[in-house]
Amino acid sequence: MPRLLLLLPTRTYRTPALLAAAARCGVELTVASEEPSSVSQLNPSGFLTLPFSVPEDCVAPVLAFHQQFHVDAVIGIDDAVVEAAAVVARTLELPHNDPVSVAAARDKKRSRELLVAGNVPCPESEWRAWGETDCDCSPEFGFPAVVKPLSLSASRGVIRVDDAAALSAAVSRVESIVAEEEGCDLEDGFLVESFVSGPEVAVEGLLRGGVLEVLAVFDKPDPLEGPYFEESIYLTPSRLGPVIQAELGQVSAAACRALGLVEGAVHVELRVTESGPVVIEVNPRAIGGLCSDVLRFGTGLG
Repeated sequence: MPRLLLLLPTRTYRTPALLAAAARCGVELTVASEEPSSVSQLNPSGFLTLPFSVPEDCVAPVLAFHQQFHVDAVIGIDDAVVEAAAVVARTLELPHNDPVSVAAARDKKRSRELLVAGNVPCPESEWRAWGETDCDCSPEFGFPAVVKPLSLSASRGVIRVDDAAALSAAVSRVESIVAEEEGCDLEDGFLVESFVSGPEVAVEGLLRGGVLEVLAVFDKPDPLEGPYFEESIYLTPSRLGPVIQAELGQVSAAACRALGLVEGAVHVELRVTESGPVVIEVNPRAIGGLCSDVLRFGTGLG
């Protein structure tokens, strides 16, 4: 029976659903987390402890495990583990994304640079360094704009600003948020982006050999005009027509190509504008929350 190595943060709430999915697929499952399981000694093939924060340090323990319990596939579920999953899968010569591409997708500054280079529609952006005298100066593209930290997820620290005074206040507030967040570095700086108006959607897809298969399009029915962009409601099937959904898939595929992503689940967030879809961000993982629970593909129906 094939064995799946599943990288999961210890505090994830998604374990029961993933265990059930593995059982339905008929695979042996090994759960790797950054903290040891209290029952790992009773089931040595079922658990593994890995230092996700330093992906290269995951290689040695995985190789030792692989010699005893052969691993056939590696999947990373959340933002905190996708880089480690890419490094581990590469080491085992299993299908994977280049760790450099995964790191770029998680770095909003680098991902913007690659999207622009790939002619993928995305917001205009300017990188700023915290603490510099001009870090809160008005952007060249004007207002409204969005202040965005480089590595936080779930829209944390993302604030719309409509003038210079609001920008200055937002920069100060976001700097405080980043300073208190474990794993974030103020030296990374932040982005000021042009605000893109229009309905926001999420495209869920699966990459195989660089080809994107769209699994679902989720609508975000709340206006999401700011100043904050808290995650709330996702709806599927989408209310958008087949033409715009096809465009969303095409732009999402182009974004994956620009970042160099070729394997596994992707979660792409876009705004739908009068001139077409605009990519907000690309995540090399499945959708968060419990949204994936509403998708069923075993019968060919989603």
